Amino acid sequence: GAVLTAPLAGRIHPGVTRATTVGLARARGFEVFEQPLPLEDLRLADEVFLTNSIRGVEVAGSIEGNALEAPGTVTAALRDDLRTAWGPAPAPAPTASRS
Repeated sequence: GAVLTAPLAGRIHPGVTRATTVGLARARGFEVFEQPLPLEDLRLADEVFLTNSIRGVEVAGSIEGNALEAPGTVTAALRDDLRTAWGPAPAPAPTASRS
């Protein structure tokens, strides 16, 4: 299998989450290609996901109003790998209230 991602030019931010996900994909044996992704390629893709520093790896909800399926096996594996790499979420800070 292969993972395609847009190149770091223009509107793509060279973030830590993206870089970590690319590394995790390679560690799983996927070829990773950085190339322009025309809309038609996204429509034909088996899976489409996004990365960001808050949500990690997240399935794209739709393309041009056409709903996408739940996470596929690649998306789910990379999402789980990233969560493992990030480690457990920190405990919430204690709060206090006064009456």
